[in-house]
Amino acid sequence: MIHKYIDYVEIEKVKDEIIIKNINIKKTELENIGYMFRSDCLDMILNVNERDIILSNYKTTSEIDSYVNALSEFYKVSKKNVDKELLNIDDLLSDNVVQVIPNKKENKFDKEVYTILQVA
Repeated sequence: MIHKYIDYVEIEKVKDEIIIKNINIKKTELENIGYMFRSDCLDMILNVNERDIILSNYKTTSEIDSYVNALSEFYKVSKKNVDKELLNIDDLLSDNVVQVIPNKKENKFDKEVYTILQVA
């Protein structure tokens, strides 16, 4: 069966275990996913060293605050702002970071800042 989104799936059977080794997504669907991400329709999940980190689109300070307040009803969330030049992916992996949100700049002279969300 040909799937709308997938060109090819590579699987392997080892004893009684089925392992999905690779999934090739159709190029047109990847372009659609990129468009949806840029249009703020979805976030992107990055898997780095077996850890998932959510990368969001740019948000204003008030959008971030509203989002964090909504999350705080369900989780113990802490946030910190990090200058783009000081952002280190290794630090993110060691600090229970779950989401990185680029901050919208108010003007062209503002530094690029990321809001880092952690869940305890």
